[in-house]
Amino acid sequence: MNPLDRRIRGVVGLLLVITSPLGTDLLQGGVVAWFLLIFGVLNVLAALTNWCWMYAVIGLNSGDSTESDTSQGSLLEDIKLGGLRTKIAVAFGTIVLSLSVLYTIEAINAATKTASLAEARSLHEVSLLVAEEVSDELDGELGKEAPIASLISEKQLVDTLYHFEDSFVIYLGDGKEWVKGSKRLSSTLAQQLFKELDYVIETEAQAQLISSASHPNRHHLSSLADGELPITTIKIGGDTFIAMHHMLVHPTFGSLKLVLARQSNANDSAVDSVLNRLVYSSFIVFWLSIWGAVGVVYFVWRYVSAANNRVYAYAKTDQRTGLANEIALEEVMRKEPTFNHTQDLSILAAFPRNLVNLEADKSLDEVNSVLRRVGSRLKEIVRQDHYVASFHDGTVVIVAPEEDTLVLQTFRLILGDTYRIGDSLVNLEPTFVSVSFPMDVADFDGMRSAVSRLMRQAIRTGVPLLRHDHSLMQTSVQTKDYPGELSAALKNRELELYLQPKVNMATGTVIGAEALVRWNHPKEGVLSPGAFLEILLNSNMRTDFACFVINEAADIANTLRAQGFAVPISFNLSAGDFFDEKVQQTLSDVAEKYSLRDIRSLEIELTETETSISSLRIQEALKLVSWMGYKIALDDFGTGMSSLSYFQDMPISTLKIDKSFVDNLEPSSKNFKTLELVHHLAVSFNYEVVVEGVETQAQVELLTELGYSLAQGYHYQRPLPVADFIIYVDSRCTNQP
Repeated sequence: MNPLDRRIRGVVGLLLVITSPLGTDLLQGGVVAWFLLIFGVLNVLAALTNWCWMYAVIGLNSGDSTESDTSQGSLLEDIKLGGLRTKIAVAFGTIVLSLSVLYTIEAINAATKTASLAEARSLHEVSLLVAEEVSDELDGELGKEAPIASLISEKQLVDTLYHFEDSFVIYLGDGKEWVKGSKRLSSTLAQQLFKELDYVIETEAQAQLISSASHPNRHHLSSLADGELPITTIKIGGDTFIAMHHMLVHPTFGSLKLVLARQSNANDSAVDSVLNRLVYSSFIVFWLSIWGAVGVVYFVWRYVSAANNRVYAYAKTDQRTGLANEIALEEVMRKEPTFNHTQDLSILAAFPRNLVNLEADKSLDEVNSVLRRVGSRLKEIVRQDHYVASFHDGTVVIVAPEEDTLVLQTFRLILGDTYRIGDSLVNLEPTFVSVSFPMDVADFDGMRSAVSRLMRQAIRTGVPLLRHDHSLMQTSVQTKDYPGELSAALKNRELELYLQPKVNMATGTVIGAEALVRWNHPKEGVLSPGAFLEILLNSNMRTDFACFVINEAADIANTLRAQGFAVPISFNLSAGDFFDEKVQQTLSDVAEKYSLRDIRSLEIELTETETSISSLRIQEALKLVSWMGYKIALDDFGTGMSSLSYFQDMPISTLKIDKSFVDNLEPSSKNFKTLELVHHLAVSFNYEVVVEGVETQAQVELLTELGYSLAQGYHYQRPLPVADFIIYVDSRCTNQP
């Protein structure tokens, strides 16, 4: 090396050492910083020893030889030109490929951080929704002082994740006691994850690594904006999980911790995204290395940048529809001037109710192709001031100015359109809800919560389009507390059976009564079945409720008989109840206790639509129940499709005509002819017939003309508490035993 070369190498080497981790650490650590340290040390050594390893590799003399440094002729004579090209390629290729490997590592780290940030944002959003759901569950237990495990079950806790299809572990506790559950995880993996999370929670130093949120709506967002990842990473075998927790402040239970953990795919997606591209770029780097490392590094960083952009886009895109996801929409609503509360916007959301059925019947690729077509069509209709996004649970949302009704109508048409999968035509069967910004909701969190509540209400009531209404939202808030309150209501005997009399229309005598449930709500008063019965029948409380009705009806019948009134009591059971072991045992115990085979004081009303589930199995079950001593009535007769098939085989003694046949009853109406035929049919089979829903004297006269004798309805009496019913029966001079 000549003196100038040595001085330059010495100065550059010293600068690299000074800025390295051993000096000022200008690059703040990392693989590249340490590489530059090594490169700087080698240059300092080269300047001190007058020996360069690069020159040695390609065969150049690194000693003090002015002649060899300045004489081109002697240089060419000592070096074979064919071998020089190879050595140069190897030397520069080694350098550039080494840089490529280093930059690849840095790129993977950057991509992993980006993907982890996206996962952290996603987990944050999930935790907000779940925290709200958990709060809703616990609001039903206000004022109760009991361990947290007795107030919310593992199933209730896991059910708060019904929006999401990913694998989760969820904890809820007060620091001393925890309720925990898992979703979509094998029992072995779930137990391992429980063990790791238990250790993290119990160890104070580790617990501090899970970022807490004293203000659940803001803390995580500010942390993410600063580039921090408020998560704990747990590795089990080859799987990686991330965990985050929220602090919930509850009026009764005080500070509660909600911990969520789910599987992380950040590292895999980052490695796949970056390495797939760098496989090609590495070959390009090698062949271009002989023309200079700088040019090659440019190409490497171009691919690395593209990979990072793709990972970032992946984190903000719904992969099934190709639309922006809720993370992207939240960012837009925070940053775009469109959402500065100066313009009225309509937010229309659609939930594809039939998506679960399609996923069960069709392949995932076929279903995704339909969703991609929907996403492509939606992209075509949006303008610069429109925003369309798809949420994790499948809900699709469009945001547009209120006056742009055409786009909103087109959105509904696209979601409600019919699409072809192979030879089949399918429909997503969407349910729509609509809210206004900023009149109904002021930010993304408010919008997400309102859409979720409205959608639940719309699906439950079967309404195709439900618009935001503050009174409706208040009702929704109240209704969502009922599941937790109903469990306590059963235990505290807040449920009560009222009796509606069945009357002989000719004499006015009470010949029986139907037991109908009412809820003596501690705050809202007496609630009719329409407010809570569907919740009961669709919950795990169904069996206990059926047993409650059987026992209460039997006690009431026995009480009436003891006071001298031979009034048979009927109660409702569904087809599924007959195959429940606990219900079967209760029916048997009651029949034996009250000798029903002798007095026949209880009657079971079975809805006709229920019997259509499995007529052969129901037939056998009813024969057993009839043998026990229960009479069987077919309720809501005429509303099903297979009524005639029950006449011959089912052990039925009574038909109850549905109210729909009595409404608007006229001598010239079709209902009149239908009731005439039903009466002849019932007489032929020797069935007793009770007409439900009789409300006027005119209806009584027409039914009497048709030959009917027994009726039930508001014309005679509304459902009454047992004490009032006894007074009513006594006044009507009912049959004595």
